[in-house]
Amino acid sequence: MIRYEDKPKLKRNRRLIMQAIVYVRTDPGMALDILDEIAGIEGVKFTAAVTGRFDIITRVEVENLEELGEKVVEEIHNLDGVRYTETAPIVARA
Repeated sequence: MIRYEDKPKLKRNRRLIMQAIVYVRTDPGMALDILDEIAGIEGVKFTAAVTGRFDIITRVEVENLEELGEKVVEEIHNLDGVRYTETAPIVARA
């Protein structure tokens, strides 16, 4: 296992990148429209419609925790049709 702090990913300007998974629950019938909107947000690296407790999962990359909060609250959670979001910062990867 590679711990997040052991092998950070660097941007061109040599700043660390924080990654997180954002789980999104939408209003019925809105998932595919919201999926396209989320895919267009800067910093979103992956997004997919899924089944189960959530309707969409997405992976975002930001510079810090403050930017993560802004990205989730202001750009994802405030989209029309989004009911609920849950964010899981990535702390280790294999």
